[in-house]
Formats: sequence, structure tokens, C-alpha cells
Amino acid sequence: PRILAALPNLPKQALHGDLNLENILVAKDQNNPIGIIDFGEMYWGARICDLAILCSFAFGQKAEPFAHIEALVAAFHQQRPLTAVEIDVLPEFIALRCMTVLLTGEYLASKEPDNRDYFLKSAPRSLAALNVIMSHRDALASALKRISLGA
Repeated sequence: PRILAALPNLPKQALHGDLNLENILVAKDQNNPIGIIDFGEMYWGARICDLAILCSFAFGQKAEPFAHIEALVAAFHQQRPLTAVEIDVLPEFIALRCMTVLLTGEYLASKEPDNRDYFLKSAPRSLAALNVIMSHRDALASALKRISLGA
């Protein structure tokens, strides 16, 4: 219900649709991205969807599971300030991406068993990330709100 209520108030834009580390080009001698590839899943939607996709790949170790997410969101927010509504529902969008990876992977694996390993390669990471989000949603939400306030 929170996401459906928020959707009309979320800024929209063209989205990559699969913004993950495998689709970001980085120069060998730098840590800075130099390009993005694979635009086969582009669509028009809420701009935080691409950020949520990238964040779903960024969970760290158990000691600081949100450190990479905080860095990504802070960098995004510095370039394109997030609205209060975006900050509020971002944890749910990240969780939705994790669920989408799990469900889509299982469905495709059932249709093409010979490609099961490929379709499920992100499932363990997505399940682990989803468990962290669901058990620490309030902590993630607090961290994101601090970023939006510049704290």
C-alpha cells in the first residue's frame, strides 16, 4: 500500500532497468564509472527504480550491511536530490527488486532448466539482501533520512 500510494508522487524518467555492476564500465586505472551498457530493459518509470536496482547489488558484510548503499544513495542525492517520498519508500523498492530477481529467476529456470545456473546466479545475494532489509528496515530508513538531511 505504501508504494502504491507513493507512485503518483515519485519523479519519473527514462530508466536503464538493469543497472547493476555488470553493466557499469569502469576504467582499469580508476574507480570512476566511464559508461553504462545493456539498454535492453529500458522503460519509463519512477527514477528511484534504477537506484533501487543498484542498491540491491550493494549489500556488504553483516557488520555494516548498508555502508555501500549509503554511499550510492549519497552520491545519487548529491547529483539529483531525492524527494522525501523517494527516501521514504526506497527500502521497499530495494526489497521489491530483490523479490523480482528471486521470482523471475525461479520462473525462467523452470522454463529453461538447462540455463538454471545462469537464471539463479543472483538469487543467493538477493535473498541475503532481502533478509537484511526485512530485518533492519528501520535502520536503513534512518540512514537514508540522514543522507537526505546532509547529516
